[in-house]
Amino acid sequence: MRKALAAVIVLLALSLGVGAQEQERGPSTPEERARAVRIAQALEARPTDLSLRDDYKWLLRWAAEEPDLAFSICPANMPWNDKYEHGGDLAAVGLAATVAFVIQHPDEGKDAATAGFAAMESMLRAYQKIVEQDPQARSKEMDDVVEIQSQGKLEEYIRSRWTEACKNLVIPLADSLRCHDDSNDRANCITPPRQIHSPKPKYPKTERKAGHEGTVTLRLVVSTDGVPLGIRISQTLSPDFDKAAIDAVKQWKFSPAMKDGKPVAVAITMKIEFHLHH
Repeated sequence: MRKALAAVIVLLALSLGVGAQEQERGPSTPEERARAVRIAQALEARPTDLSLRDDYKWLLRWAAEEPDLAFSICPANMPWNDKYEHGGDLAAVGLAATVAFVIQHPDEGKDAATAGFAAMESMLRAYQKIVEQDPQARSKEMDDVVEIQSQGKLEEYIRSRWTEACKNLVIPLADSLRCHDDSNDRANCITPPRQIHSPKPKYPKTERKAGHEGTVTLRLVVSTDGVPLGIRISQTLSPDFDKAAIDAVKQWKFSPAMKDGKPVAVAITMKIEFHLHH
């Protein structure tokens, strides 16, 4: 489970990776929701306990197939270095905590940043347990977040990071799930690319003057060198907005997707948002 969710899922839209048969299942039952919350609590209390692996796998599959719940996961909520030994443990805690929060607080859970804040609090509690068990298992990045929390600025930090980094890259859930269990799909596991340089698009003057805003959806390929290629419009907003979105993404740089320890090119969807007050 330590490698579970080591690759971050951004805007985890549950409809993306689910087959037609899966989407036909009925709404979640009270028993299923209660089980999901219990699993989240157990993962936080025992983040390195491998006996929870099957429960965690069930939670992932259930969350992917469940039609009446939606969850968002942000890379800014997982700040540790890729080589951190317990990154997968904490990521599992964070995803499970997000699911539990949405279940227990359905109205507040509609705000992804609020759910992300709750997930980070859960991961920090789990991190403290990991460090108590092994004082050498520290993460500088998580220690920095602990300091932010001690200053009473954690929610502000999470909301700021969510605004800055969490509304662009969309990875199909089915692809990510292959990396999070011990199924036969393991050989096909592809961890998604990450943004490492993403300048904001320039707001078109004509659209700003007219008071227009909205979202441009792009399709592109992230090369093995982390370069965006073949950028095209998937959902248009206006010619000026579309051009601004493409011009911005052309300057972006990614760490590439990985398969079997080697970089691979992958097609992704990105949403570029234009808001007058940002």
